[in-house]
Amino acid sequence: MPLARDYYPLEGDGVLRDQSQDPFAADCASHETLVTDSYGTDEGPITTVCVAVYRPDGQRVGTLCGAVSLKTIERIVNEGHSLFDGSCYILDQKGRYISVADNVPWSYEPLGSHPDTDASLIAAAADSDEEQSGESVLHGEKNYITVLPMDNAPWLVLECAPAKNVDVYVEKMGTLFLLLAALASMLFFALLHVLISWRRRDEIILTDALTGCGSRIACEHMLRRLEYDRSHATSILYFDLNDFKTINDTQGHEMGDLVLRLFSRQLREAFEDIGFVGRLGGDEFIVIATDTPPEELHRICTAMRARLRQQSVRSLGRPLTFSYGCATRAAAAATTLSELLNEADQAMYAAKEAYHQQHPASR
Repeated sequence: MPLARDYYPLEGDGVLRDQSQDPFAADCASHETLVTDSYGTDEGPITTVCVAVYRPDGQRVGTLCGAVSLKTIERIVNEGHSLFDGSCYILDQKGRYISVADNVPWSYEPLGSHPDTDASLIAAAADSDEEQSGESVLHGEKNYITVLPMDNAPWLVLECAPAKNVDVYVEKMGTLFLLLAALASMLFFALLHVLISWRRRDEIILTDALTGCGSRIACEHMLRRLEYDRSHATSILYFDLNDFKTINDTQGHEMGDLVLRLFSRQLREAFEDIGFVGRLGGDEFIVIATDTPPEELHRICTAMRARLRQQSVRSLGRPLTFSYGCATRAAAAATTLSELLNEADQAMYAAKEAYHQQHPASR
């Protein structure tokens, strides 16, 4: 924003004068915005800000000029910078301090004119138009200061904090840090306990207590997670134990639980390295695998069938068998996993029917 220097709208006796023929009017007409040097009034220093005015069709129709009180600006800025009982000053580009204290005549005294003031950072900010920070002496007292050029205005904002106040604060913060470190340690272990509790809760919710397989909720979570991942082929195997109801009815539920644990152990050993193993409920289990050819899945099932028969005869005195169905969704296929699960379920029932036809007594 251009700075209009040496433009003062008041005559020597304080009467407003006609400026239409002054260079000021020409500068206003040729710029979008304009800020004048500050000038004194009975109410304190003010500056004039001029902004171009346009009609809706884009044609410029004039310039809006208004007076801005530096006293008001400094008071607002200073109220927002009371950290460490510090102060805020508004300076012009020459480092002159605009005095706006109540009941004190307005003055424009250079801050650096005091013999016990170091104005080097102020000069550096004015010369470079960039923020400057560091230690400096103001009125004989060491301060930590920051000098910031104001956007779109010919002023500098000097923020300062007495070093003695900052040092006391740092010392207190050191003590506070030790207390916070102790508190943080206690909070850490409390949080760790909470996280372990949450993990244990998730394990309880997502793990079937009887078999150690994923619970029905875990099955649903896995299906939702893989639903929209069509970058991989996905296969679902649906398992059901043969004659499980007969075992429950004739040998009791304790034997039924033993059968479920034996089967689930064989199922996890066979498939946990390549996919998810879950129990839907009762004697129904599923396996979800990605990028595994169906023929490989069938080979694993065949090998598991032989191991289960051998282990069940040794442990239970009778062979255990199962029926299963397999369905695969190719990568990028539109089939939903809900449809795929139903397809695997239907394939399992077809296998179950074939088993009953071969073993009529099992019905």
